[in-house]
Amino acid sequence: MDSVSRLKALPNLTALKAFDALVRSGSVSRAADALGVTPGAVSRQVKQLEEELGFALFDRSGGKLTLSPGADDFAASIAGAFDQMAMATTTLKAEVRQNELVIACSPSFHFCWLLARLPSFEAAHRDIRVVVHTALSTHAATTQPDAIIGVGHWPTDGRLRQRGFMELHSGPVMAPALAARISPAGPPLANIRHLRLRRDSTIWRDWYEDAGVPPADAPDEAAFDHLFLTIEAARAGLGAAIAPYAYVADDIATGLLAAPFGFLERKVPYHIAWAGGIEPKAALRVFTEWLVEEGRRTPQPKKS
Repeated sequence: MDSVSRLKALPNLTALKAFDALVRSGSVSRAADALGVTPGAVSRQVKQLEEELGFALFDRSGGKLTLSPGADDFAASIAGAFDQMAMATTTLKAEVRQNELVIACSPSFHFCWLLARLPSFEAAHRDIRVVVHTALSTHAATTQPDAIIGVGHWPTDGRLRQRGFMELHSGPVMAPALAARISPAGPPLANIRHLRLRRDSTIWRDWYEDAGVPPADAPDEAAFDHLFLTIEAARAGLGAAIAPYAYVADDIATGLLAAPFGFLERKVPYHIAWAGGIEPKAALRVFTEWLVEEGRRTPQPKKS
């Protein structure tokens, strides 16, 4: 019998599952709970299987459900087959999970830096599937991330292991037409709207202090939920946004954005971090080395 004919000879799989669950649990109600169906559905599926086989699988006399003589071997074979399928499925999922890498990062890092570079990683490592979770997609995330990417001060008590891969330089960027309006006298950004993240109300104050530039008094401001939106608003000529150089290097090179004050180096480089105390899987080690190389290749601003 060929493989196709063998498949056609098999009873209905749903009915076999109902029969197997009933044998294992010894109760229609418990089998129904295990399968997530109603007791009536279990009974109907088992009855359908018996009709298809032309054989009563259970002795229902005396109000007690027991296997009919001769059905024991059939039940054992079905149970063994389902156990083998479950084991094969678990093994396959584990293998796939080893080659699947779930990375969490901000929407702006994904949109402005990572997204354009991922195709080169996938082309070089076709056996690794990278899944990116951002703040915009966490509601759909079903898997805990293998690693997170970000900037800032993270725990150094062993809970996380981390590796830096790219320096952070940031500064005000704006459309060239706005840059031409910068005043040579007085606060230079007094007549230019300040764009910022909604959650970061001090970013402009901090930049004025670090750059040694006279601050604008009560500047016009606009706040956005994500950094990539503030950069897009700056491109559109709505104001000036403080942005990482890595996110806007191409726009500055092509003249889409201007950075009249240059970029300041920050002491919090980009890094990738994963849970401490466990050995990172091979796919994460490969991805981390790739990140380090991509960070090295990313243009850095000219020193003034």
